[in-house]
Amino acid sequence: MNSLSRRRLLALAALAAALPSCGAALPAAPRPVYPSRNLAGVAVRSDLQDLIDRTARSGGGTVEIPAGQTFLTAGVVVPAGVDLDVRGTIVRQPNARGVLLTLRGNGATVRGFPGGAVDGNRTAAGERSDVIRVAAADVTITGLDLSNSASNGIAVYGYPRARIESCRITNCRDNGVIVGNAGGDASLIRGNTLAGTDEQNAIFVTASSGSTPTRAFVRDHQILDNVITDVGDTGIESGIHTVNTLVRGNRVEAAKNPGILLRDCTGVRVENCTVTTTGPTIDAYAVVPQTQPSGTEVSSTFTRCTVVGNATRSGFYTDSSGVTVDRPTLSPVDGQATRGTAFLAGAVNDLAVLNATLGNWTTAFWLNYAGNDTTMERITVRAPQINGVDSVYYVPAALTESTLECGTVRGVRRYLFRSPGSTTLAPTSQVVPPAAGSAVGEADTSLP
Repeated sequence: MNSLSRRRLLALAALAAALPSCGAALPAAPRPVYPSRNLAGVAVRSDLQDLIDRTARSGGGTVEIPAGQTFLTAGVVVPAGVDLDVRGTIVRQPNARGVLLTLRGNGATVRGFPGGAVDGNRTAAGERSDVIRVAAADVTITGLDLSNSASNGIAVYGYPRARIESCRITNCRDNGVIVGNAGGDASLIRGNTLAGTDEQNAIFVTASSGSTPTRAFVRDHQILDNVITDVGDTGIESGIHTVNTLVRGNRVEAAKNPGILLRDCTGVRVENCTVTTTGPTIDAYAVVPQTQPSGTEVSSTFTRCTVVGNATRSGFYTDSSGVTVDRPTLSPVDGQATRGTAFLAGAVNDLAVLNATLGNWTTAFWLNYAGNDTTMERITVRAPQINGVDSVYYVPAALTESTLECGTVRGVRRYLFRSPGSTTLAPTSQVVPPAAGSAVGEADTSLP
């Protein structure tokens, strides 16, 4: 045997000796080593997308953001089959562009835990972009602390049945939560705390997410039990072509514009909401009849809403027909000399204000706010008790098939019924005198 063959045999023997015997356990694969660095004394990891991708490749599961750890990322895409438990912090990398966290898996869940947060780092964002974008159906986001968005906090465009619950969403440039575009039906936005939107709304549901007109409709959103403060525009808006939205149990404070706004929508119910705002408090805008699903006017109801209105505007304003307001409580902001109008309506029809409790306004009910020469039809106003107003009714319009009825009236300072001279009542209309026991002082109590 030559020396070369001998060397080959020795090498093969050494290799055979190194291999495990049949049935022996293979050595454990080494754990990956992830890059990390330090940011303001906090351990920062930049490997979040890798963790998510490996979880998806292995069949899916939950990726946990560990408590005490911060993941700095330019943007993360969460695919189908992966959920997130946020116990640590996800932070947008300075100058990063695009969405921070995109959810693409149907049925995915993002859970926030005490101490966990998602930070949009808006002062260092590379462009005006969302913190979370939902791009799948049946996604749940719960318990999350989200802040500092350069645009929207959570955006859902065209995907149904999103659930956003028990989150804290603060300091967003645009909307706290926006659900828009055709196909984005039946979202549930419940029990969240939203504060500090600079330019737009705390909660906004709409069939259109931009300025382009749409003929599509979205349906059956529920906006329940949210607390909203310090809003740059509107607290809650059920916007263009939304149908059957339920707005219930919400509290809105210090919205710059309407606390609750309905615009170009139908079948909206607003129940048991409390609104205190520096703008007109609950604002129901006109609809475009030909774009309604049934070809009819708006049909919206407000039940048991408590309104503390702006001093110079109104507690409740509508220029939409077909609105019913039942059991509202309306009062002006305390300590303001100019108190505005409790209920202000444009030239509308089919308006019912029932069982209203109000006091300390300049005018209780102002019908036909625009003052144009028009006839208002089927107007019903019933207020069991009115206290401390300059005028109960101001009506520069003709009324037909209408009833204006106040119960006990006290402290009217000027007029029971005021008109610029153009008011006429058809035989089918009536203004019911105040109930026995009313005290109107030196006011003009004449009725048409």
